[in-house]
Amino acid sequence: MRSLQRVREEYAQNTLALSLGLERPGAPALFDAAVTNGLVAIVAHEWPGEEVAPNSNGYMRPASALLNLIGSKAAGDAEISSAAKRIAGEVDVLRKAVKDLAPVRHGRGGWAFVHPSAVHALRELDRHPALSVLSSYEADDHEAQDLARDADARAFAETYLTLLSEEEVARRVADLDEALPSHLKERASGFNPQECDVCQNDTLVVSSIDPYGVGVGIGVCFVCGYQRGEAAARLEAQHLIYVADETQTPVSELAPRQRNL
Repeated sequence: MRSLQRVREEYAQNTLALSLGLERPGAPALFDAAVTNGLVAIVAHEWPGEEVAPNSNGYMRPASALLNLIGSKAAGDAEISSAAKRIAGEVDVLRKAVKDLAPVRHGRGGWAFVHPSAVHALRELDRHPALSVLSSYEADDHEAQDLARDADARAFAETYLTLLSEEEVARRVADLDEALPSHLKERASGFNPQECDVCQNDTLVVSSIDPYGVGVGIGVCFVCGYQRGEAAARLEAQHLIYVADETQTPVSELAPRQRNL
């Protein structure tokens, strides 16, 4: 299970990425990721444990289920916080958007435009104390744009990956050597490929690492084309440092998985 800090970061990153254009091909995926992470953080804050789907080995509920949960809590007899009541006021708009965009995200065609009212409702989630993260990201416009571009690149890679057969993915994994320097000395002075955030193969060809020295790679995946930029690597490194501190685990044990050559 991801830490709630990481959930909040992904809400912010995907929400910011929608500023690049609501009609872009990856916009529905960005919206779904943003609303799901935002709702997970809120439900975990208001009703700890209920963000997890029953009998799922710790997997989070999807956005539709989280919205239904908040709606039922608001309509029930139990007292809920004023912050939760305010969020409940956005449930109908968000539920409609999630339903309308589902066919596009699952490759079945349909409406591909994220309506501004849905984005407004999405940003309203940030008023809940479990989030309150957008302003800190938007304060640094350059950082916000870099993270938005990374989320957009991730959404594109996720869509592209659905077009690849299992055989094609396996072929690209096996052919990774073609993307690496041919001279052994050049390889030795570089970095080993790392696990890709999108396709989970050890095929992210690394050109450099995060500025903290944690070892999070900056580079391009040979399989799905996901390009992890410096801002995303820096954010992931900060997250790993936080987790290491919270769990008293050496950060080296949390570093991304590498493919030994």
